[in-house]
Amino acid sequence: VTLDEVNAWYCQDDYPKAREYFDRYLKKLLPFVAPKSGKLDFCVMAATASGKQLIGFAEDNFMVACGGNGKSAKFGLEIGKICAQSIMKGEWNYDFRLRRF
Repeated sequence: VTLDEVNAWYCQDDYPKAREYFDRYLKKLLPFVAPKSGKLDFCVMAATASGKQLIGFAEDNFMVACGGNGKSAKFGLEIGKICAQSIMKGEWNYDFRLRRF
């Protein structure tokens, strides 16, 4: 996937195939709800070979956290906390060993 393709994905106004899917799913899940409007936003997922997030120091006082594999949004606050505390301490600062990520 190229950077231009990612930019085009984020900048599109609508994605009818996804909207139809979510509309059907919502009607099945909550048949008694009749939404008056809705909004569909877009995201891009990064996958790693291990299926685990990549978190670590790239340089002194600079950490990288990537490779969510479609399941890391719910951990975003904790991942940010791990990075911030590790940068403040100047070394990995979490209960799990760094190579676990």
